[in-house]
Amino acid sequence: MKKLVWILVIVLAISMLLPTLAACTPEEEIPSKKAIVWVTALLAGGLVDSQDGSAAWDPINSENLSMANFMGKEIEDLIPELLGGDLLAELDISALLGPVLDGVEDDSNFLWRLTLDENRVANDPDVVVATDPSIGLYYGVLRAYESQIKGLQAVYGDEYEVKVYAYDWRYDNHLAAEGLEKFMQENNYRDSVILAHSMGGAVVAEYLARSQDNRDRVAAYVSMGGTLAGSFDTWHMMENPATYVTDLLENNGMSSILGLLDLLNLRDKVQGVLRQVQDFVVSTDTFIQLLPTWELLQSAHYSADNPAVTVDGVAITSEEQLLDLYASRPWAWQKDADGNYVYNEDGSHKLRYAMEGLREYQDSLYVTLPSGERVISTSLVNTYYVTGAEVATHCGVDITHDEEGNESITFRYSYEGDMQVLLHSLIENQDPDALLENGHLVVMHGANHYSVGCDWNLIKEELIRLIDTVAETDGAARAAELEAEQQVPGEEEPIE
Repeated sequence: MKKLVWILVIVLAISMLLPTLAACTPEEEIPSKKAIVWVTALLAGGLVDSQDGSAAWDPINSENLSMANFMGKEIEDLIPELLGGDLLAELDISALLGPVLDGVEDDSNFLWRLTLDENRVANDPDVVVATDPSIGLYYGVLRAYESQIKGLQAVYGDEYEVKVYAYDWRYDNHLAAEGLEKFMQENNYRDSVILAHSMGGAVVAEYLARSQDNRDRVAAYVSMGGTLAGSFDTWHMMENPATYVTDLLENNGMSSILGLLDLLNLRDKVQGVLRQVQDFVVSTDTFIQLLPTWELLQSAHYSADNPAVTVDGVAITSEEQLLDLYASRPWAWQKDADGNYVYNEDGSHKLRYAMEGLREYQDSLYVTLPSGERVISTSLVNTYYVTGAEVATHCGVDITHDEEGNESITFRYSYEGDMQVLLHSLIENQDPDALLENGHLVVMHGANHYSVGCDWNLIKEELIRLIDTVAETDGAARAAELEAEQQVPGEEEPIE
């Protein structure tokens, strides 16, 4: 009898251990695969309702409207095209925009729905990342990356799995980097190519910094408009979305849109929407995490005669001063449920989570070598940087106060960037001339931040060329074959 009991105990113990043993199967026993992984940008990853799969972001989710519609066209030319097309016929504009314009605080207002509270809890917890390849939002908002993903699948699909790594861009980028690490490990992707647009570049940088194993999985990394050292645009958005949008339009030749708003008496309504946008922006961890770093302020873009940030004419000259300045801004402070600022016991403002951890987050993109040298993680793998150029880009901030203490803030522009990211933020203080010489910096003159990530026709030749540096196939030849197959010759005229 005792023997039977012991047998039952052993069998039970083994059955309980089996799931654990399976979970601990060495990764080497999982067949390794090669992948081309596309990492999405801030605001670009699609979000859906987990209950019914409906679109949460973007709320339009129309087959008649994609990012491809906007590429290579002027906004003024797009307005009549969109207004005269099929889009309006399928949209209930009042249901979509009415709650936003009226500032309704329930899930009928898609901006309110996406906003997080002070404890980083979403107003609507049912909103999750779109991970189903059968729906358009898998490819990002406005299907921003659909042409790129399908184009890469057509060229490289026989040798690589081509995947989108999307993440919830509203939350701490630490979570996104951890998720990318898990994604690469669970699939055992090795000898892979990672492509990232905009803030996706910072996500990949932290992924690379997390371990040597992570870096060993990457045969090549292509950063398209990556934000390694932050962006002054995110600072401007948090300060005042209304002036940000106005400046963006005016500095990129689209001021006629402002005139159209005035003509339709919509300027006041838009201001109300932008106030909601500001609440949404400052609740999003990643906007704070994209603030310009001290490393950017020390880059070759600036000098003693051209400081990046000044307060009442005095330049910021240390990292501590920069972080203190950020912490002094109202968007860095927590509010309670009634919209009142929250204070610490010593009377100081209680900082938002992302602001408290900003320096630690910025450090997470770097690796300290055995020699003690601290380097950006992307410099430790085969990285290529792609940027637009000669487009008005925020490059500095001047804060002044008058005798009554009234403040004004001015954002300066440079043409050494792509409209969102300065060159020295993309490459994080590395030598651009050296990167150009060895082929690791690709400059697309006149291209802006969106086109370097979203315009497949613009970037496909360069991306294929860069991937071919590590691929086991001739992608350029395959792409040429595909283009030839798409060209249908006209019928010959009959011979009489």
